Amino acid sequence: MNTIYFSSGSWAILKAINGLGLKKDDQILKPDYYCEDINNTLAKNFNLNSYTVYKNLKPKISDLNKLISKKTKLIILVQYFNEKIDLSNIINFIQKQNIKVLIDSIHLFPALNNRLYSKADAEVYSIKKSLYLNNGCIAYVNGSLIETKITLNFLNLGSNTISFLKILRSILNLMNLPIIDFQYKINFESNKKNIFSSKMPNNVSADLISIIFCSIIRRFKIIQYINLLSLKKLKIPRKLKDLNYLTFGELLINHKHIRINKNQTFKWPEPIGELRIDEWTKNSEELYSNNNLFSLYFIRI
Repeated sequence: MNTIYFSSGSWAILKAINGLGLKKDDQILKPDYYCEDINNTLAKNFNLNSYTVYKNLKPKISDLNKLISKKTKLIILVQYFNEKIDLSNIINFIQKQNIKVLIDSIHLFPALNNRLYSKADAEVYSIKKSLYLNNGCIAYVNGSLIETKITLNFLNLGSNTISFLKILRSILNLMNLPIIDFQYKINFESNKKNIFSSKMPNNVSADLISIIFCSIIRRFKIIQYINLLSLKKLKIPRKLKDLNYLTFGELLINHKHIRINKNQTFKWPEPIGELRIDEWTKNSEELYSNNNLFSLYFIRI
C-alpha cells in the first residue's frame, strides 16, 4: 500500500532526488541559506556545493555558471517563505546546461492539481509548515506525484494522536476559539542547538490522520477558504496573490496568543553557521512592505 504523503520534507526531497536518478557522490548545488537538517542529510549521500542567495531571494545566474561542473547533476532552488518570486528564468538556464532542477516549496501547500513551476524536474510542498501540523509533505517528479510505501508510522498511536491534536489546534485557531498559550511559545535561542539532526527519521510515510486530513484539504476548496478567513481575521487590506496555496502558519494565528517576536519568526530555516540571521531579519521588513506575497507571513504585534 502506498501514499503520496510523506512524514517530513526531508524524506520528500530525498525521494524526489532518487526519482530524478541521481547517484551517490553526484554534485548538488543548493543555497547557502537553507535548512540545516536537509543539508546534513544530503551531505551523507551527495557532493554538496553552495551558491549565494541575495536579498531578492534568488541566486544570480552568473554565480551558478561559475559553480557548475561536469559533476553537477542537480540544482535546488527555494521558494522562500511565501514570497512570490519568479524562478522561471533560472530554471530555463539550468536545464539548458542539462542539469535537473528541484524546487523546494516547503513553505507552501497547494490545492489539488496546482503547481508553481510545471517545467521544473521536481517540486516539494509541505502542509506541516503551513498549519503547524505533524505530517504531510508531497513531491512531484517529472510532473507526477511520487509515492512512498506505507510504514509503521501509518498506524502509530502516538503519531496519530499528535496529528489529531495539532489539526484540532488549527481548527480552533481558524474559528477564533480559545487555545492554550504554551503551544505557541518558542524559545529559539535555548533550543536551536537541539533542533537539527543529521539522522533521518524512520517514519517515511505520513500517519493515517494526516493522510486523511491532507487529502480533504487538497481536494476541496478549503485552502481558499482558510486564506480568505485569515485575511479577514487579521483585518489587513492586502490582496492575496494566489488563493490556491496555504502559506507559513503565522497568518492563521490569533496574535493575542503569540509568545514570539518578529525576529524569531523569520529565523527558519537556520542559516549555516548563523552567518545570515541579522541580514535576513532586517530584510523581513523590506519583503513585507513590497506587498508581493502569496499571503501574509510577517506578524504585526
